[in-house]
Amino acid sequence: MNGKPRDETKFRSISAYVLQDDFMYAYLTVFETLLMAAHFFLPVSMSSQEKEEHVRSVIAELGLVKASDTIIGNDKVRGVSGGERRRASIAVQLLTDPAVLFLDEPTSGLDAFQSQAVMESMKKLADDGRLVISVIHQPRSSIYEMFNKLLVLSEGRTMFYGDAIDAVKHFQSCGFTCPDDFNPSDFFLDLLSPDNRTSEARVETRNRIKLLGDRWEEKVSNQEEVVEDVSSQFISVKSIGTDEGFEKTFKAFQLLCWRCWVEQSRNKGAIIGKFVTAILFSLIIGGIYSKDTRSQQGIQNMKGILFFLLINQTFNSVLAVLNSFPREKLIVNRERDGRAYSTLSYCLAKFFVEMPLNLIPVVVYCCIVHPLADMNKDTFGQFIAICMFVNSVGVALGLAISSFAPNVDAANAVGPVFIIIGILFGGFYIKVSSLPIVLNWIPFLSLFRWGFQALCINEFKGRTYECNTSPNLCLLTGEEVLETLSYNDHTVRYPLFGLGMLLVGFFCALYVLLLLNKLTYTPLGHVGSFYAQKADPSLRIDVSQSQAQPSYAVVAQGEEERLSDSKATVKVVQNDEGKKEVELV
Repeated sequence: MNGKPRDETKFRSISAYVLQDDFMYAYLTVFETLLMAAHFFLPVSMSSQEKEEHVRSVIAELGLVKASDTIIGNDKVRGVSGGERRRASIAVQLLTDPAVLFLDEPTSGLDAFQSQAVMESMKKLADDGRLVISVIHQPRSSIYEMFNKLLVLSEGRTMFYGDAIDAVKHFQSCGFTCPDDFNPSDFFLDLLSPDNRTSEARVETRNRIKLLGDRWEEKVSNQEEVVEDVSSQFISVKSIGTDEGFEKTFKAFQLLCWRCWVEQSRNKGAIIGKFVTAILFSLIIGGIYSKDTRSQQGIQNMKGILFFLLINQTFNSVLAVLNSFPREKLIVNRERDGRAYSTLSYCLAKFFVEMPLNLIPVVVYCCIVHPLADMNKDTFGQFIAICMFVNSVGVALGLAISSFAPNVDAANAVGPVFIIIGILFGGFYIKVSSLPIVLNWIPFLSLFRWGFQALCINEFKGRTYECNTSPNLCLLTGEEVLETLSYNDHTVRYPLFGLGMLLVGFFCALYVLLLLNKLTYTPLGHVGSFYAQKADPSLRIDVSQSQAQPSYAVVAQGEEERLSDSKATVKVVQNDEGKKEVELV
């Protein structure tokens, strides 16, 4: 960069990268999205008013003034248009005022008009003094005319690099003339795209691409590149998201709590669904188990309702997280990669905001089912507290599962497995004390085991039951019921402690898995970028520009060599034309 070896740290401090997938929070407005990014990435020393003014200037720069108070939206909720959404994702990166802006296919998925609008914004940024580097496929002719420099690639080889206006002349000098009034980008695609529909077309396009690649290499080899050192022109290099300390962490925690609360509280459909489900299930369960609760048959019914209540609450809490968090994780990973906030700040904010939104329906559920099922009136408050505790552990379990699941489908496939195993070892279908010794550790990891024990002790302790047959055949007190379950030696504090340990364990798992689940990027100058180069007899592969230690492989024809700093193996083979080339094994 600027005639000198690129320094990774300095390069990141002046550059920004816009991903192809513009994932953003659906229920935040454009202004709120950018304001959050400003608080995350801009220095703490900047006042809130200065950050707000900076956000408004970026919004104006990208033509998003009319959409500033419109929510981002998604496939279920209507929001901004596709072009506005793409420009909003670009605006997030522009808040740090980078000198170099990379964009990965900014026009993908947009129509011609929206693509034009996005690229006009990028052209304006370039004219204002930024370096804009973008990958783009099949741009319209008006977009092509905006380009200053153009790099044309095919099959990993450079076909052309230079001023965009000289590209047509270069290919014309190679014997391929672009027709008049024809979009040059379409001409390049037709000329340089491999055609594998037939063997004849495959050979023809392969030879053409090879010819053009060789022609460009010959042209470059006859030129002496002159690079001017202009590094002194960089007066200041700003770091992006590098503020640290308690003030930064506490501020990030507050902002994350606010964003999570706004995102979920504005999702009216999900909130209404939770309350409707809670009321509906509580009425059904309470109605089914409302008869003969003090008889001997009622004892077994009470065990059933307590365990079913656990299953119902756990599924509701876990599945609610599994259907939302994997999508959110994509945004979080990108922000953490930009050092916007710490993983711990996010984990704490996510958990503490998820709790009240899930616990309020639990309270409604308990207030309906408890009197209908004629449960122990003396322990009503403890009953609600236990159900809320179980729901919180379920939320933590859902977050832990989602933290390693790559998407929603995978999370929904894995989540029920953990729940079913927990149900099986929960103490209702089989006594924990009767398990084989090799399996007796599993119940300690089951929230159903601890939740069922807590609810049973809370419900049965101190109660008496009727007996219509011989007293020797009946369970007359709740203590006798607890003895049949092997719960008579403990108070309710014991299972609550077990639930607490699970809560801490699941939260730690969430934190560790999020730390390990980071975005990974292939470094510039990586080994793979050399496989597409032309192979000569000695085939010396130099990866000294990669982040790993330099390594070389000298391979003779027919032999294989594994590079010392990668998992790749290269092999020299002879193609149909009798020439040597590199093959990735």
